[in-house]
Amino acid sequence: MRKALGRWLEQRNICNLRIKIESEVRCIGEPVTATDESHYPEILDAGSGKLGSWDYTKGVTKADLCYGNDFNKPLVFMDNEFDLIVCSGVIQYLENLELFITELKRILKPDGRIILATINNDCWLRRIGLVKRALKKDEWQLFTEQSLEIFINKFGFKKEHSWGIDFVPLFPTGLCTNIGVILTNDRNNTV
Repeated sequence: MRKALGRWLEQRNICNLRIKIESEVRCIGEPVTATDESHYPEILDAGSGKLGSWDYTKGVTKADLCYGNDFNKPLVFMDNEFDLIVCSGVIQYLENLELFITELKRILKPDGRIILATINNDCWLRRIGLVKRALKKDEWQLFTEQSLEIFINKFGFKKEHSWGIDFVPLFPTGLCTNIGVILTNDRNNTV
């Protein structure tokens, strides 16, 4: 029963997270004119898996999918290539997270944005003991809302805003199962 509840909660969280990311991409990534695809921003969906971080069939925007890569190594993209990078459910699995964030900064255009979503280590499920606080075998690190902000600030990003995702929208961001942030590439603040 507990495992079934956990799977149901996870499925609802993923569904709600994809909807939220799609909404954020729609706000950030709208083309200047809907009829001219050359005005679409360059978007990278990093580590999304084959399905992507949102439903591409809804025509939100064009994007490059990047999955199956070893994100613990330098990325194969040119400097300043992307206007927007979506990175959902990836950072907790990276052994060399500092390299990955440095690479995102490198390939992001000046004043570009990143949508970053990850598991919240301080969520209500962990607080009441339904989910253990210990890392799973394939996880390297988990963040709270506050520790994520401290970590990303080290790399010269500015947080525009953050949000929480859960199976129902009842909890403040800091207690939600997943946390997301919109980051701006602050080129005046270099690593």
